[in-house]
Amino acid sequence: MIKNYLYAIGKYLPPSQRDDILKNVEANIYEYLEENYGKREYTENEIADALYNMGNPKKVAQSYLDKPRYLIGPQYIDTYLLVVKIALLGISIGMAVVSIIKFIADGNLIMSLLSFLGGLWNGGLVAVGIVTIIFSLVERYDDSGSSPFDDKDEKWSLESLDSPPEATNRVKVTDLIFESIFILLFLAFLNHGSALPRIYEDITFVFINYEALAPYILWINLTLGLSLLLNLYLLIKRSWNIVTRLLSIALDLAGIGIFAILALTPNLMDFSDIPGLTQEEILGIETGVNLGLKIGLAAIIVITLIEVFKHFRAIFRKR
Repeated sequence: MIKNYLYAIGKYLPPSQRDDILKNVEANIYEYLEENYGKREYTENEIADALYNMGNPKKVAQSYLDKPRYLIGPQYIDTYLLVVKIALLGISIGMAVVSIIKFIADGNLIMSLLSFLGGLWNGGLVAVGIVTIIFSLVERYDDSGSSPFDDKDEKWSLESLDSPPEATNRVKVTDLIFESIFILLFLAFLNHGSALPRIYEDITFVFINYEALAPYILWINLTLGLSLLLNLYLLIKRSWNIVTRLLSIALDLAGIGIFAILALTPNLMDFSDIPGLTQEEILGIETGVNLGLKIGLAAIIVITLIEVFKHFRAIFRKR
């Protein structure tokens, strides 16, 4: 019961202060129990009395904060800053790579640098704006953080407090960060608007056959976009539930399906324009690449099925 109460308070505290404040609150709870019931094992009714005496968890948290009014409150501010950093890092890396490739292709350093700065500025503003809007809406409409605590109503219930997430339901923040950066980079390349060139002996050519890829770009964007939104949600909530696990399973299986179609699509990779190679050498490269794609597909299937199995196991354990 005390653990649930402290967890509810901790939702509204910034991580930098959370541990110290919760230790102070816990000490106050036991001090109240000792003063009123002495030093012994306490019953649930006695603990409930102490917690109700402490008051609404949200207001207890606010009493430790200087500014209780905010656009994005302490419950989400650290996650918000983390997501902004991820988005800006992904955009910076993507624009840097694109600008370097442009410089190699046309040799114009000034235009490549201006392209990088312009893309970084525009992309950064859009990313920060979108993330800010999403988090402000979550702060405004997310009932899980405020319910059943009403600023205008002192009534609240211990039974309605959420329990801290189990270890198996906690998300791995580092994994989500790296996955999100990879998704952002891939989306930047995929939606660059033109095939990214490769240079060999002053001749420009591309490896990707965009005509073969075009029918699948919408589905790739949709799948990766939903995956990115799911990662954002998980970074906010910091725990899995049945719905997010099922959604992750669906997106993983969709990803396998798309990659399988691409890996088995003929002429997806075009090496015919590479200068200095015979037809036999080009066929050898194509055979090797196709084999690599199939091996990669097999590896992705195995890894994804392991993740799907973990999700199903966690779901049925909870049941």
